[in-house]
Amino acid sequence: MKSNRTRAAEMFRKFDRDLDGRLTFGEVQTMVEAVCPGTTAADVEYFFVMLDADTSDSISFKELHQVLHSKCIDRTRTLPINVRSMQPDPHLLARPA
Repeated sequence: MKSNRTRAAEMFRKFDRDLDGRLTFGEVQTMVEAVCPGTTAADVEYFFVMLDADTSDSISFKELHQVLHSKCIDRTRTLPINVRSMQPDPHLLARPA
């Protein structure tokens, strides 16, 4: 079984289109939309800001990994993703009618 770090590294490499070791906003948007179909633009913006700890307007693997496995994530807002499996969480994707 792959470790969480290995899965996060694979995901990072998959979406780092220009292979510069950083994810741009567009690359993060593509990643979030692929992992969580139906995610809103506001969710993508929130996730990007949450990831960009050094405010460089790009995301390093270290930033992605730290946030995905941090116990300090802002629990007042939940993104529709299960960070253990990196798959959409159907309970969080369900929107009230």
